[in-house]
Amino acid sequence: MAKTLEEVKAEYLSAAKNRQCGAWVVKDPETGAVIANSAQKFRHSFDKGASWVESVQQVDPLYRSADGTYYAEADLPEQSDEFCTQHYAAEVRSERNARISDTDSYVQLSDVTVQKSAKSKRSALTDEEKAEVLVYRQTLRDLPDASGWPFVDFPAAPSCIAVEVEEKIAQREAQRNMYRRRA
Repeated sequence: MAKTLEEVKAEYLSAAKNRQCGAWVVKDPETGAVIANSAQKFRHSFDKGASWVESVQQVDPLYRSADGTYYAEADLPEQSDEFCTQHYAAEVRSERNARISDTDSYVQLSDVTVQKSAKSKRSALTDEEKAEVLVYRQTLRDLPDASGWPFVDFPAAPSCIAVEVEEKIAQREAQRNMYRRRA
């Protein structure tokens, strides 16, 4: 089921608020951006040890945005519809591209075999099934033009390749979840 902008904003904001900056920071003297932070006081070198800068205690909490910059909560770009829509569109486009790639071998190799159902023997695709895969790929390519993009549902994979494609999708989702837990 497709996510809504409100759901995406809530996810992104929650993720940013879970990435709080350490209480001690060193900021870039030119931009004011946090370049190093820690829970404890520390020293930071800008140029291979030639000059050391003492960290200062940050009074108000800062949070790391998906753009890699630290902000006060009220200033997080995750509060913006435009930022969230653009960031989410990039995520959805990446997954769409991966799903197209998942089907490459089915249309590029004439002798490819596929496991059409769980625990079944592999078999070749029929011409009709290959045509279904081509339609699926085109539907994925057309997705950015769909009404509501990027808050759209992905099309279902044809049943002839669904077992293998859904396994690949699940593996990517597991990797994303592992990355989110580490971030």
